[in-house]
Parts: sequence; C-alpha cells; structure tokens
Amino acid sequence: MEPLVNRIEGYYEVKEVGFGKVYRWRSERRIIECECGERPTLTSSMTACDGCGRDYTSVFGAELLIRPDEPPAPRRLGQEQDTE
Repeated sequence: MEPLVNRIEGYYEVKEVGFGKVYRWRSERRIIECECGERPTLTSSMTACDGCGRDYTSVFGAELLIRPDEPPAPRRLGQEQDTE
C-alpha cells in the first residue's frame, strides 16, 4: 500500500452571499506519496497520479466511494440553528 500523507474528511464549504449562504460539498480526499515522487490528491472521481498516471482505484477506491448517507444535507431555510 502506498504511504498515506493526509486524509481529509468530506465537509460543506459555506460561503456568505447577499441573501444567505451557499453550501458546496467538498468530498473526502486522500493525499499520498506516489512512487514517482508526486503527491496526488485522490477523490472518488480522481484516482490517478498526475505525474506518472498510476491508477490508485484498487488501493483507495473503496475508501473514496461516496456512502449512501453522504453528503449530509445542510440546514434548510427556516430551520433553527444551534447557538453553541
């Protein structure tokens, strides 16, 4: 298995706009050290190294699949927010 450098969980990126907020889903990512020396960022749709083209689907494919309950839905307009 290739050395894992960093794992980033999926999350919502929130941007304030004139009439509220825009939520953008940022999928889970893995950053690895490839044999060619590159550090590609792997996602469910990008599974190959940019430097050498090696495909890491067989290594990280199952971990990067979007699970049925993801992404969690952001709050809907009119729902109360936690004040913590």
